[in-house]
Amino acid sequence: MRTIGAAKFKEQCLDLLDQLDADGLIVTRHGKPVAHVVPYDRQHDDRQHADLIGSLRHKIRIRGDILTTGLSPKRTDGPAPNPSKPGQPAETPEERKA
Repeated sequence: MRTIGAAKFKEQCLDLLDQLDADGLIVTRHGKPVAHVVPYDRQHDDRQHADLIGSLRHKIRIRGDILTTGLSPKRTDGPAPNPSKPGQPAETPEERKA
């Protein structure tokens, strides 16, 4: 397995990816490994996702209506009253006009 410094990898990244073999490449920074670059295995990835499809069937129970947020609808009959100060009743739209 080849080892290369991060600065050199940055300079030659595209060429190194074109020449990547099955063992991959270890990228180091200050002599310590920081990344292991390996070729992408599409077959393994497709199998992994195929295992996920349907894996939660019969394990999840839905309660309530999943098509709503559960919040009450907004008022459409005019503007809401101003928030009142503590201990005072809220102003109604009629009181604001006066």
